[in-house]
Amino acid sequence: MPITSELLQRPDVFSRGALDLTFRLLRPKSPSLALNVRNLLNSDDYLLQEAPGIPITDHFYVQLEALQVGRIVSALTHLGQSALDAEHPEPGHLVVIKTLIREWMALGEWLIIQPNQPSAAAR
Repeated sequence: MPITSELLQRPDVFSRGALDLTFRLLRPKSPSLALNVRNLLNSDDYLLQEAPGIPITDHFYVQLEALQVGRIVSALTHLGQSALDAEHPEPGHLVVIKTLIREWMALGEWLIIQPNQPSAAAR
């Protein structure tokens, strides 16, 4: 399957940055979830291969079950609430968490709505 911008916008394709931030945020309080995310980054099986003229080596297929994705959203939501409850919340930190929650929620919804849809990795 040729790599296109459409493929990169699929909910089951995440950037290295999004996966790495998710890992670093989850690691202190949810190490098992963080490990699942880290495993995606450490496996060549999930890395999108670069096509000539399209530099996309920093994108990965996300192959997790909907329940795991839901747990990631929940853990990120708890982190966001903790950040909001802090005496002096950092706006940048909140924006990062909000963006990650949206990305993971989009994946979770996609997994539930299209259970028979093959992942980008299967194409």
